[in-house]
Amino acid sequence: MSLHFVGSTRNQAGKSWFIRAAIEYLRQNSPVVMIDASADKLVGEIYNPSLNYNFNLRFDCHSIEADRLIEIADRGVTAIVKIPAYDNLHFENWIENIEIDRLDIPIYYWHINSGYERLPTKIIKVFGTHFFIVDNEYYLNNLNRDKREYRDIKRLSMQKFGISTKDAREIELTKKSLADLALNMSTISRTRIYRFLRTIFISIEKLIPIETKIY
Repeated sequence: MSLHFVGSTRNQAGKSWFIRAAIEYLRQNSPVVMIDASADKLVGEIYNPSLNYNFNLRFDCHSIEADRLIEIADRGVTAIVKIPAYDNLHFENWIENIEIDRLDIPIYYWHINSGYERLPTKIIKVFGTHFFIVDNEYYLNNLNRDKREYRDIKRLSMQKFGISTKDAREIELTKKSLADLALNMSTISRTRIYRFLRTIFISIEKLIPIETKIY
């Protein structure tokens, strides 16, 4: 059992792409539940449509639903939660209020970095060595990977797909997992999807401590 939060400090940073790849890696080792706190719930409808339809996840003063995340992760499953950028402040207050770093389940935060912005220092402090930076190579020229204050944080690169904006949008809207979707695509598109998944898989394997993996 483990609990993974995926967030960023701006919209359209690439959270959904990373989540889709992370789910397909993590579910090889344990059942995975994906909970989407964003307004459209597009990713949540792909992997757990019924749960996300009925789960009004909020981190503000009505955070009783957010408290359920701990219960879900405590049932022997891996839970992945998408945090929308507009809810970051409420999320920071919530993790402090429940003292999430004191839980007896592994918790992780994956920050999707699109450059420009400063990293969320409060979240870094709470998650410590379980805070990871995911550099979205789509924003390669903007990435702040060289800033001194970020050099001690473990990070991975999320490659660009190398496909058209139109094809990327179609993939975003499909209800299929990336691996299933690739089966019916052209050879070049299928190769790019598998390469994207493989690089994420290898990176996660290196970052998550062996003793906290779920088997």
